[in-house]
Amino acid sequence: MHLAPWNEKLVVQEGAVHACGDGCAQKLQSQFMGNVIENRIRRSSG
Repeated sequence: MHLAPWNEKLVVQEGAVHACGDGCAQKLQSQFMGNVIENRIRRSSG
């Protein structure tokens, strides 16, 4: 996950997500970390 100021070149890259402010950025970070933890659990139990 990479947070950066608005940049016209970055926003057109695949996987780029716009966060409209602090609240949205925090929500995206929480989702990202949840995915990381979920993937670790899956790998360790497989």
